[in-house]
Amino acid sequence: MTPLANIWNSFSKVFLFAFALILCSPPSLAQVSLKAHLGASYIEHLATGITVSYRHHSVTALYGSNLFINTRNFSNLFAQYDYSVPRWKVAGAIPRFGVKGGNSIYTNKYYRWKVVSLIPFAGARYPVNDKLEVLFEVGPTYSFEQHLERIKYGEIGHYRYVLLELKVAVAYTLFTGHKL
Repeated sequence: MTPLANIWNSFSKVFLFAFALILCSPPSLAQVSLKAHLGASYIEHLATGITVSYRHHSVTALYGSNLFINTRNFSNLFAQYDYSVPRWKVAGAIPRFGVKGGNSIYTNKYYRWKVVSLIPFAGARYPVNDKLEVLFEVGPTYSFEQHLERIKYGEIGHYRYVLLELKVAVAYTLFTGHKL
């Protein structure tokens, strides 16, 4: 495992542990919500996941693929953190700022890349009703190649280190703490 992957693994474990400790305190449980996440984006393609929200903070675990077909050739596993700023609400849309990252596998006719991606983003969430939200995200994707497998010859290529990420998603609230 590369040093960058080791740093990512350590950071994600510490961050999730600290977030879990905050959520487990009794006053906090009344403000926690759990949401199902479904989205489409350039980097993740079809992404499904689960979101835990606490006040204006959200942590999401995402799995992306090409409609879950041939995941050995294309898939990604991301963790995401975002912060919403309700006081900046414009036309019902609430701005969000965050970062997501994780491991991805991309394959073309000649190569299979395993990369670690880091995506800082800005976006908005638009509450449709009490249970449903539409989410928008845009930001640069920084990719760090971890492994390269040559499938066949005929082209020399490199994975692009910076790509634009655009995402549209919906989040459905499964339950909210105060209703437990």
